[in-house]
Amino acid sequence: FDSLSFSEEDKKRTEMYQTESKRKDSKSKFSNLDNYLQSLEMKLKIFENDLFSAMRISQLCQKTNQFNLTTKRYTEKEIISYIEDNDIDVFAISLKDKFGDLGIIGAAIIKYLNNKAVIDSFLLSCRSLGRGVENAFLYYCLNAIKNRGCSLVNSYYYKTKKNNQVEDFFNNRGFQLLEKNKDGEKTFVFDRFKHTLTKSPKYFDILI
Repeated sequence: FDSLSFSEEDKKRTEMYQTESKRKDSKSKFSNLDNYLQSLEMKLKIFENDLFSAMRISQLCQKTNQFNLTTKRYTEKEIISYIEDNDIDVFAISLKDKFGDLGIIGAAIIKYLNNKAVIDSFLLSCRSLGRGVENAFLYYCLNAIKNRGCSLVNSYYYKTKKNNQVEDFFNNRGFQLLEKNKDGEKTFVFDRFKHTLTKSPKYFDILI
């Protein structure tokens, strides 16, 4: 079984390299990034509190370093417990384009208390970056929070050696910095009555 599993992983990895090569070839033919992204015919699928996604979400939590706002390392058992908790939403996001399926490439964990939401985790695989997926995913999460009736959203950035690129992710998207400690950890707040939700990029079809 282990050999079969490794063979499947090798096959998927080879296919991924091949499709990525096709994307690069296609990108070289465009002088405008927006036109290239539009040409990809990208489809995002959101998985809401989906037990079948728990293992993959845990893998992302364990392995994702660069685009990971809090770098919390959750086990599959912990993810399952969050999915089954009515006061927590666990979202996963998959990406597909005309060249192939990248699978589940991101996750978010949102906790609720009264009229406040906390974005506990927000992370994306590096292979999905450069397309605006992060904006579409955040837009979806904030709308889900709105539908829960929450007016305030807290979020965090926990500094590590590898996640410098996301240090300003939240404050560049309408979140207000509340606190920054000596270790570089930041706390943000988003008031949906004072700020407009980040717009989802136009070149995605979002499927639920």
